[in-house]
Amino acid sequence: MNHTSCAAQRPCYLAVWLLLTLCLMAGIPAVAQSGRGTLTGSVKDTTGANISGASLDLTETSTGSRYTAIASEQGVFKFPELPPGTYTLTVTSAGFESFTQNGITVYVGSTATVNPALKVGAATQSVTVNGDASHLGTETSDEGFTMSPEVLESLPLPFGGEIRNPLEFAALSPGFAGTMTNNPSSPPSGNFKLSGGQQGGGDILLDGATTELASANMQVTYGFSVEAVSEFKVMTNTFDAQFGSASGGVVNLVSKQGTNDFHGSAYDLLKNRVLDANSWLNDYQNAVFGPNSTTKPIDTQNDFGASVGGPVRVPWLYNGKDKTFFFF
Repeated sequence: MNHTSCAAQRPCYLAVWLLLTLCLMAGIPAVAQSGRGTLTGSVKDTTGANISGASLDLTETSTGSRYTAIASEQGVFKFPELPPGTYTLTVTSAGFESFTQNGITVYVGSTATVNPALKVGAATQSVTVNGDASHLGTETSDEGFTMSPEVLESLPLPFGGEIRNPLEFAALSPGFAGTMTNNPSSPPSGNFKLSGGQQGGGDILLDGATTELASANMQVTYGFSVEAVSEFKVMTNTFDAQFGSASGGVVNLVSKQGTNDFHGSAYDLLKNRVLDANSWLNDYQNAVFGPNSTTKPIDTQNDFGASVGGPVRVPWLYNGKDKTFFFF
């Protein structure tokens, strides 16, 4: 009779447990899709005539995720519920050259527009365009602005007793009024409104899920790390029905995600009175009454952390490239 020791079975049990856990985690974002974007447009030839039945292949450049569509009789196509990111679109149709456009950016809660123009020719020939899509917002009526990843990383944030708060950028939106606190050690105290909406009636979404307390009309506006936020959109008014519970505006955040490449970061922001400038009054008193008669106040703060992301890989069992990713 064959007998397998428990020690030999443990690696297999551990691998199965990890795989089941990752499958459960992968299903969580499916319950809320308002943290997505849309790509739309129409396929035409160089004379402006519609091309029906064209095949469209859309690929997210960092994860390799693919989406396909077929143009309608009027040449119209639409890719809804896309994760924010940068995409490459390839269009093919019989009797026309292949068309490829790189660098199409899809933002959260926004609609990007691309109108491919195909040239008559063999499918083996191709035309490649490097350029972003139009973001004029002709498909939706909502008003607001989007904070892109590039802007989010380049703008400075104040560092005053709390962790750096990406939500403070929402104050750049016209019509913003209120506060945005971000202290993980204290109860929520942030209340804001946009464009004259009800005080405390706004909503903050993280990956499409609300962070508003169910027991009170108050936002949980703390604990968001700027290092974990990819981008966000502030919607002031005329947003669609999926945001109907918010009467004072919506702030829609998107968290960072893993890609096909392993990457990580570590940071530490230090604030210390040794590095601070003295006040004018303290300098005056030191000049009149002697050096060190009035010292700078104690001011020691640290905001530190780390992140890591990449494809999910279980040796000899699973390779998540182009399919499954993690980010911590």
